[in-house]
Amino acid sequence: MDPIKNLFTFYEKLLAVYEEIIVLETISSTLNWDVDTFMPKIAITQKSKQLELMAEFIHKRKTSSAIGELLEEVTEHKYFTDLDYAKQRNVLLIKREYDKYTKVPEHIEKAFTKQKAITYEKWQIARKKADFKFYENEQEKLIEIVKDRAHYLNPDKNPLEVLMDLQEPGLTLQKLKDSFNELKKGLVPLVSACINSSSQPDLTLINRFCSKDIQFQIALDQAAVLGYTNGRIDTSVHPITYTYYDDTRITTRYDENNFTQSFYSVMHEIGHALYGQNYPSEYKYQPIGTASSGGMHEAMARFVENIIGRSDAFWEFYFPQFQRLTGNIYSDTKLDKFIHAVNYVQPSKYRVEADEVTYTLHLIFRMDIERALFDDKITVAELPVVWNQKMDEYFNINICNDAEGVLQDMHWPYAAFGYFPNFAFGNIYDGQLFWKMTQELQDWKESIKEGKIISIINWLKKNVYQNGCLYDSSELMKRVTGKEVSSKYFLEYLKNKYTQLYDL
Repeated sequence: MDPIKNLFTFYEKLLAVYEEIIVLETISSTLNWDVDTFMPKIAITQKSKQLELMAEFIHKRKTSSAIGELLEEVTEHKYFTDLDYAKQRNVLLIKREYDKYTKVPEHIEKAFTKQKAITYEKWQIARKKADFKFYENEQEKLIEIVKDRAHYLNPDKNPLEVLMDLQEPGLTLQKLKDSFNELKKGLVPLVSACINSSSQPDLTLINRFCSKDIQFQIALDQAAVLGYTNGRIDTSVHPITYTYYDDTRITTRYDENNFTQSFYSVMHEIGHALYGQNYPSEYKYQPIGTASSGGMHEAMARFVENIIGRSDAFWEFYFPQFQRLTGNIYSDTKLDKFIHAVNYVQPSKYRVEADEVTYTLHLIFRMDIERALFDDKITVAELPVVWNQKMDEYFNINICNDAEGVLQDMHWPYAAFGYFPNFAFGNIYDGQLFWKMTQELQDWKESIKEGKIISIINWLKKNVYQNGCLYDSSELMKRVTGKEVSSKYFLEYLKNKYTQLYDL
């Protein structure tokens, strides 16, 4: 057989095996979506068994001898480097995953998936009860499994660094520390300047009663405006997105006394959805047909939520439609006052309610806690107290109960340790992408004012969505912007925007 043809045969067999894995992962995602949304609460034990079995199937295929043998045939073939870049990248990503997960015993993977489902369900109840103790034991079990799993993945690294690398390849604790120090240096004085400014927004404008029915109609309209089609919008305890090409589902939650909670969670989740719906069609069921990293996924979500959705240009376009949908609720409201209100800067108890300026500080203190937890400096039982201390240290805010404190995020009960840096780097990537976009689309504001948001989405599609996972995020940023990843662009974006809003 022709050597080149032989190589392509092995490569196609490898992709065929991996396609099965991706299909199984999408099935598992649908099961998890059911847990988040419509599953009867009594069904959690049954559902956890389903997820455990799926984890077993996926783990067996990811670590199968078939993949190992095919990887060896392809990577050691003398013509391997003659494959085009996309094919080599597919092989690299499969090998990267194979090398990691062959180190994790199947029983650990099964226990991890099962315990995650149980802990998440317990957290949902604990949050309603505002009682951390209700699910503390399950969280403790989950963390022990997470630590064991990280140790198997790489016994020579700090387990938290191992977990961060799964989400954001190449991210180290030192890089995180350096980035966070730079961000704090720029954010803390800006927060202080905004909250001490004499030019304060009228927050009663966003605290008017707006029914869930009206907010749902607004959500449908947001989807139409942003081009989110062929996807679901449901409700859940915590907004979330499941997205992969043709099957995309987002959720939100409603506060009838603050429409922005739903409005901006919908913007955020649609940002995720647009990314997942617009991976290159030719890469479907391939490793390169997904996001470049968790941080880039959050960047795409927060770009739509903040850079588009909180801009004055967006509201100049959308406010008349918003007034029509809300009836008499905002008929007396002036646009400039409204724009200032939706861009308020005020320390908040909740990360998901935090403004653009204080938001990153929420991420920094959460990672302070995670680092202490994984270094065994604090116990799971101490989490509520440590959380409350951090809220006082960072924001001078007193926490009254666990629901508004340590129970507010779904990430720890969902085993997403090492995930919060994704939001921070999402912000960093956004600042740099925005800097580049304004150079290439100098009329971007006029486009949004005219309702042509698709021009901005198309820019993201060309530069980010359609690259899939051809590059790790740091490399993608360098290719798109011509610069190494830097926090300075995000800090400049915030300073320019809020200096004007707050007359600083």
